Amino acid sequence: MSVTIDPANLAKAVARRPFGYLITVSPNGEPHLRAVVFVPEGNALVAAVGQRSADNVAVNGKATLLWPPHIGGEEEFDDHTVIADGDATVQPRDDGASICVVAYSAVWHRPVRPR
Repeated sequence: MSVTIDPANLAKAVARRPFGYLITVSPNGEPHLRAVVFVPEGNALVAAVGQRSADNVAVNGKATLLWPPHIGGEEEFDDHTVIADGDATVQPRDDGASICVVAYSAVWHRPVRPR
């Protein structure tokens, strides 16, 4: 089951979740997943990353973001995973790189429960 999230409200939707996952794809199609802490900056989410994630984004400019359910939360959709797709850019830093992602689609998602 999926419920659409307005990408403009993504930062608010994940504010109580302490970390998420950044998923990128290499030039040869190999997926790369890393746990990161996202920080909102304007309409974007930014996270410090390693060289492989930065290289992948530099090549294709896309990323998928994923936040696991908020275990023990009592608000609506806390039991859902948040999944977002976005346009991504690399921002150099003195100690490495950051990825800046502007989401263009996002959903609350949970698996269909068996009967």
